[in-house]
Amino acid sequence: MVALNELLRLAGLGAHASQNPQVESVTDRLEDVSVGSLFVGVRGARTDGSTLFTDAIQRGAVAVASEGDPDSELGVAHVGLQSDRRDLARLAAAFYDNPSKDLSIVGVTGTNGKTTTTFILDSILRAHGSRPAVLGTIHYETGSSSRTASLTTPAAVELQELLADARDADRRNVVMEVSSHALAQHRVHAVEFDVACFTNITHDHLDFHGDMKSYAAAKARLLRHLKRWGTAVLNADDATVCLLAEELPDDAHVMWFSVKPRARADLTVSLETMAADGSTFILHTPKGSVSIQTKLMGGHNISNVLAAVGCALAMGVSLSAIRDGLRRLDGVPGRLERVDVSGGVTAVVDYAHTPDAMRRVLAHVRPLVRGRLITVFGCGGDRDRAKRSFMGRAASDWSDEVVLTTDNPRGEDPSRIVSDILSGMGGNATLSHEVDRGAAIRSALETATQGDWVLVLGKGHETTLKLATGSVPFDDRQVIREWETTSSTQRAMGGVV
Repeated sequence: MVALNELLRLAGLGAHASQNPQVESVTDRLEDVSVGSLFVGVRGARTDGSTLFTDAIQRGAVAVASEGDPDSELGVAHVGLQSDRRDLARLAAAFYDNPSKDLSIVGVTGTNGKTTTTFILDSILRAHGSRPAVLGTIHYETGSSSRTASLTTPAAVELQELLADARDADRRNVVMEVSSHALAQHRVHAVEFDVACFTNITHDHLDFHGDMKSYAAAKARLLRHLKRWGTAVLNADDATVCLLAEELPDDAHVMWFSVKPRARADLTVSLETMAADGSTFILHTPKGSVSIQTKLMGGHNISNVLAAVGCALAMGVSLSAIRDGLRRLDGVPGRLERVDVSGGVTAVVDYAHTPDAMRRVLAHVRPLVRGRLITVFGCGGDRDRAKRSFMGRAASDWSDEVVLTTDNPRGEDPSRIVSDILSGMGGNATLSHEVDRGAAIRSALETATQGDWVLVLGKGHETTLKLATGSVPFDDRQVIREWETTSSTQRAMGGVV
C-alpha cells in the first residue's frame, strides 16, 4: 500500500493529484479492479480504457489515470499521463519497488529460438548453482509460483508482479523471452536488463507491425533497456541483427556468436556431428574451448546454444557449468520433440510457424530421413497472411508428402488459409488436405512405414486449438500417443491398422 502522490513520485511521472488516497493495487484490467485500486485507462485497438472509469470506480477504484482529461467529474482522483502504456509500466514498477534493480535479468528476443534459448540458459544456470526464474512462451516460473503462460511476455503489471515474486523468492537471476508485441506495447518499459540477446529477425507478425522495418525497430527497443554495464549478445549470421547493432554506443559491451567461421564472432563452433539423438561439437569462446554434447537436434539449435552460452558468459558462468548444463538438458517441450511410435517410424512435433523456422527444421530433418518425410502443418487464422505462401514453399521444397490442415484458424475461413498456402507451393511433394487436425495427423501416421518421419509443425507445446467459437483442448503430442496406443492394440489383436 502506498499513497497515490508518493507512488507518482516514485514512478517519476511529475504529476500530483488533488486527492491522495492509499493505493492497494495498480491495474489496467477492469476485471482486476478491487477496493483501493489505481485503474489506468489504456487506449487499445478495440477499447479506450478511459471509458471504463465509472465501472472501475463502482468496483472500488480510488483513483484513475489516463491521457487527457475525463469527460465528466468522477469523484475520485484523476492522474493525467503523458504516455498511457509507458506510464502504466512505470507505475507498476514503482508499486512493486522496482524489482529489476535487484535482479540480474536476461532478455531474449528474436523471431525464432527464444524459448529454446531460455531453456538452455536455465539449464546452464542451474548447473552453475543458480535457481533462475523463467518467464516465456511455455510458463512463468518465479520460485514462489509456476503457471502456464498467457503471453510470451507478460503484460506490464503482471510482469512487475512476477519479477517481485522472483526477488522475494530469492531468485537472483531472471531469464525471460521478450516478444516484439511486448516491446511495441512498452510492457518492459520499466525493466532494466543485464543482458539483451537477439537470436534472429525474420518474417513474422507483419499483420501487427506492418512491415519488416517496423518489426525490426520494435525488436531494437530491447537494446535501450540495457543497464549501463549490460551486454548485448548478437547473432552475427543475421543481417538484420547486424544492422540493429549499429544503434549501440561505441563503448557498448557486445558478444557476437556465429555458427560460421567469422572474424568478428566471439563464440563459434567446429567439428559438428549432428544426429537424430542430438549434436556434438567444439565450442570456442574467449575463455577457451570445450567439447559439448547436447540432446538438442539441428543446426539451428547450435545457434540457440551459442546465444545461451553468450548470455551465460556475460553472467560470469564457467565453461564447466556450460558444458554440464547442456549435457543435462533433455529437450524443450514442443521443439523438435520426439513422440514414440512403433514400426520404425519417427514422429516429431515442433512449434515452427514462420517461414524461416520451417526451413531450418526441415533442412535439419531431411538428411536424417531414410524413407519419406511427411509434413503436417497449417497456418494461423487472423494473422500475417503474407508468410503463408512462403511456408507452403518451404514445406513443398523439403518434404516428400505434405498434409495441409488447420492451425488455430480463429475467425478466418480455413479454406482461404489453405488457398494462401497453396499459392506458394511447388516442387514434387505429394499434397493432401484434411481440415480436421487430429485426422490429418492420424492419416500421416497411418501412411508412414519403416524409415519415414512424420513432422507435425506449428503448435508444438500448445494444448488448445483456437476456433471461431473459442478454444478447445488439443495437443499434437497427445494425438500421436493415442494413435500409437490404438494401433498397437489393433496389431496385438491381429487387426489391420
